[in-house]
Amino acid sequence: MTSSGGVTTSLTQASESGNAIETDMVGQLAAKNSFFANLAVFRASDKMLGALLDTKT
Repeated sequence: MTSSGGVTTSLTQASESGNAIETDMVGQLAAKNSFFANLAVFRASDKMLGALLDTKT
């Protein structure tokens, strides 16, 4: 019994274009920067509120 093995390949172009990785990366970086900016505002607000509550008259 003889077995003929092997792999056959073919290369074709997709009929629809996929997502552009560079566009996705820019979107991810923008989302990360927005998150950190919002976090900084929240921390500053929390710190200011804490300072206001710590004051004694």
